[in-house]
Amino acid sequence: MIGLIGRYSAFVSGLTLVARCALLVVAVVCVAIPVGFVAARSGTPAFEAAGLAAVVCLATGLVALLLAHRGRGTPASVAWVLAGDGLAMAVPLGIAMTLQNTGHAFHDAGFFNYLIVFFLATLTARTLLVAPFVNVVARPVGRAPGAEARV
Repeated sequence: MIGLIGRYSAFVSGLTLVARCALLVVAVVCVAIPVGFVAARSGTPAFEAAGLAAVVCLATGLVALLLAHRGRGTPASVAWVLAGDGLAMAVPLGIAMTLQNTGHAFHDAGFFNYLIVFFLATLTARTLLVAPFVNVVARPVGRAPGAEARV
């Protein structure tokens, strides 16, 4: 099991930012297809609410992934990841609360339920894509890899 985790970490560490973003989009699309079929059976407002929830969670997930990428290899990498996660939680929740307070038709169509499904999908995908960022140790300037072993 540990060997599998090591291989996965090495694989994800070798991905570019564009590849990571593409994998996040693929994860959301894989969830959106069955959710779209279920929402379409409930009518147009539910289908539109599911689409809005997918777009909101994907957009905030991509921004969170960009923030985590920005902080990789720095001593504050965990802070960058947490900042992205906070943003990815606050924006969808703020939109859901606004729709509820205004009495919008999307709220009645189950927007919050769809939001939870897509948030959990993006959270899982982001965690799998960001975990190797936090594992990277920042080296002091001017120190080559393996310099610690020669001391």
